[in-house]
Amino acid sequence: MKALACVLAGALLAVALPASAQDTRAIQIREAQRADERTFAYFAQFRAALTRRFGVDPLLAMLAFSESEAEALVHALPGGPPEHVIFQGGQWTGTDGRQLKPWAPDADPAVARFRLSAVREPLLREKFRAHRAQPAQATDHLGKVTVGYFGAPFNRVLAEVVVGSMTSFGLSVLAFDIATGQALDVKAAIADANAKRAAAQAKDAAEAKAAAQRNLKDEVPAVLAQFRREIG
Repeated sequence: MKALACVLAGALLAVALPASAQDTRAIQIREAQRADERTFAYFAQFRAALTRRFGVDPLLAMLAFSESEAEALVHALPGGPPEHVIFQGGQWTGTDGRQLKPWAPDADPAVARFRLSAVREPLLREKFRAHRAQPAQATDHLGKVTVGYFGAPFNRVLAEVVVGSMTSFGLSVLAFDIATGQALDVKAAIADANAKRAAAQAKDAAEAKAAAQRNLKDEVPAVLAQFRREIG
């Protein structure tokens, strides 16, 4: 009887542990989805505040928002400089010591600026849902969303979402074109740009070394001839 009791106790423990783990995961998934809703609710609040302050569909150079804070670079006049504004805790706040810089500051304003209406919440929500549809990503924290013009190699306005994995505890970026929803691999693009820059630097160094060697080869006979003339 004692052995049977031990077996039953072990079986109950084995059943209880997976159930507890499942409950924990269900809570994590639910909380992650609630965080998404808070993020979109705050974006809606910020969007309304922007239109009240700058008029219908303001012209932007950058936009960023999270659960409790949002900011933007707003062009009140198409030809004028951008104004940096921050909406924190449901109200406008100062920008002292804060910056929001465009990803491509020298880009053509005609392609780099975008209207607030171009940032479509249905598309953002669909991207969030598609990310969470992957079981390994269901509990991820989808944090700050930033929208702006990204230069080479994409040369388009894109949205970038900071992703915090609750399984690997690492950070990554979810990026996509705000017009088409096309997924964009920013990490690969940066790695490719760094590789090309390193290759160009190595090529320049090799060419400089070869030029120095050619100059030395040309200079040696002249130096020897001068030495013979002066010293004998």
